[in-house]
Amino acid sequence: MKNVAAGVYPHWAEGAVLYKTNKPSDPQWALKTKLLKIFADDLGSPTVANAVNTTQAWGKTGIFATTADPRGFTASVPFNASNPVVPFTHSNKGLNRTEIVPTADSAANGGLVIQLK
Repeated sequence: MKNVAAGVYPHWAEGAVLYKTNKPSDPQWALKTKLLKIFADDLGSPTVANAVNTTQAWGKTGIFATTADPRGFTASVPFNASNPVVPFTHSNKGLNRTEIVPTADSAANGGLVIQLK
């Protein structure tokens, strides 16, 4: 995660949960979509990420939040594995594209922060 935050490891992707917003044939669908929304929000939360991430021989690994999240998470410099927020995004014109090189999030909460090595 440190290398992702430093911009030296580009092979990562922003998480996404895709689901139908309406499915009239399923009377439980509103409840199911609420659960999926909570799951998606948790997937991008630095608090949840910190709780589930593990430490390997090379350092902390797992999931992280990004400054591009609409909740306005702020990245720390130097990177803080206890508050795993990365100042990069694969978002291009509002769409996440994993095939493009991640770019610095120019709209990062607290200003753009990039950790250089």
